[in-house]
Formats: sequence, structure tokens, C-alpha cells
Amino acid sequence: MHKMLQYRSLRLFGSAIAALVGYGIWGYFVNGGYGHDIALRAGSIQGLYAFLVTLSTAALLEVIFLATRRARHQLFVSFLTINGVAILMSWSLHTASGTPNIFWTMVPGVAIGAFYSANYLLLLRRLGGLTAKSFTNLYECQGHMQPNLYSSLQKKG
Repeated sequence: MHKMLQYRSLRLFGSAIAALVGYGIWGYFVNGGYGHDIALRAGSIQGLYAFLVTLSTAALLEVIFLATRRARHQLFVSFLTINGVAILMSWSLHTASGTPNIFWTMVPGVAIGAFYSANYLLLLRRLGGLTAKSFTNLYECQGHMQPNLYSSLQKKG
């Protein structure tokens, strides 16, 4: 299993697919009393949303982890950055939509997000960290090298 996790695409899409399945089933289950069609729609929406959020969070975690590779407290800085952005975005959306109890609405998502991001960052550290080269390899394997954020980080480092 450890060797498989060295591949960025497997880390990113593996966790996103797990979120799609887990949250999709949850969405279906909690809405099952409203009929199969409604439960299926709710589960599909929740699963797709979880897939997209997990995929983008994992990708951002890797970028932040790489960008802070010279920071003294790399894990702490990466953790605070991603979770701070997530909390700010969620709080803003709930405020704009008029959610009456924002704090308790956000608690489960913040807790799960913090747990996920902490474990993902620990995995990156166990894998020996990241280098800009590990990101550019993805493009090289596809046969076309493109200038991107990762190669610009490599030049600065």
C-alpha cells in the first residue's frame, strides 16, 4: 500500500473516490425516507460535492506542503493554511445564505476536514515530503511538459 501512495494521482483520486462513495451513501441514507428518487439525487449531489472538495483539498494540501518546505514548522503552517481557508469560505457562504446556527452547522465538517488534512499531511511527511520534481513528473509522463506552479516553485527553491 505504501508504494501505491507514492503516486500523486492515486493519493488525490483515491481519497476523492472514497469521499464520493462514503458521503454519497450517507446522503442517500439520511434522505431515504423521502423516496428512492429524492434519496438518489441527494446522495449523488453530496457524493459529487465531497469528491470535488476532497480532490481540491488534497491538491491544495500538496501545493501548500511543497511551498512551505523550507518553513520551520511545515506541517503546522500547511495545516493552519488549508483549514483556515476552508473555515473562512464555509463561514462566508453560511453568512451570505443566512444560516441561523453557523457554528454548529460547521462543526462536523470542520472536525472531519481537520482530521483528514492532518492525516494527509502526515502521510506526505512519511513519504519523504514532496519535491517540485514529483509534480512535474506527471506532465512528463503524459508526454507534454507545461509551465506550471510546481515548476516555478522548483526554480525558487
